[in-house]
Amino acid sequence: MKKIITGYECLNCFVSQIDKMSNSIGKTEEEKKELFLNALNFLSGIKDFNVPPPEVARQLYKFIRASTGVYDPYKEIKSSTNETALQVINDILDSCPQLVMEDFIKFSVAGNIIDFGVGKNRTEYSVEKLTEIVLNINLDINDSKIFTDSLNSAETLLYILDNSGEVIFDKYFISHIKNQYEHLKIFIAARNDCIINDITVKDAEELGMGDLGEIVSTGYNGPGVYLGSCSEQFLKLFENADIIVSKGQGNFETLWGCRQNIFYALKIKCNHVAKATGFNLNANLFIHSCPNPNN
Repeated sequence: MKKIITGYECLNCFVSQIDKMSNSIGKTEEEKKELFLNALNFLSGIKDFNVPPPEVARQLYKFIRASTGVYDPYKEIKSSTNETALQVINDILDSCPQLVMEDFIKFSVAGNIIDFGVGKNRTEYSVEKLTEIVLNINLDINDSKIFTDSLNSAETLLYILDNSGEVIFDKYFISHIKNQYEHLKIFIAARNDCIINDITVKDAEELGMGDLGEIVSTGYNGPGVYLGSCSEQFLKLFENADIIVSKGQGNFETLWGCRQNIFYALKIKCNHVAKATGFNLNANLFIHSCPNPNN
């Protein structure tokens, strides 16, 4: 499988992210302009783009945080998207009490549309719209049968979180797994630090996810899992986990092609990733990638 590295189209996405951050943090037109130009100048000075896009984003957001002193500019967005998703899943559970594993997988993938790091996407979905999307999702690739079969013999599961909002669907997905496979030791990985609207260890703890499994840090503060910069503790866990669920496009961009026993759950949200992997733009995937010694 081909690794995903930063391409020309990614640059436009980074500029869009700079624009979002400038508008969010800057209080006056002059402050916005200064932040935008400084961040753009920093981006143009990055020497190595032969890395996955989330690694470039990590460097960019680190610069913005250092130059502005704003630690978590997406804090309010994370809170509001979580509240919306919680209302959606509770309404669904009230109306559809007999849900099965595949339903929770679909809900988790559907929630991946809540993303403030791709292109110009800054949409906060209403309860009604998000409910419609979640209930009507179809998976273009659906390896849920392989997943459930794998859980029968697995002893450990590592679930790598992605964004706010969708994390609520992840929580119920993990809860369903825990209830169905009581023998399973579950680890829940989150970002080491604030980056866009991604879920941090602190966020996961505040959401009560520690009741479902052991919360661990990736040791990496980018919007993905760039193995070359993760902590030794996480890497050991990553290598030894029987099953891994990698949630979202950022994790997919950094892990695709690493030849681990991973189930990727995401929507393909940009042309660059679609072209790099051969999947269709907007495809909804729950896809198993097992080790291949020939790659």
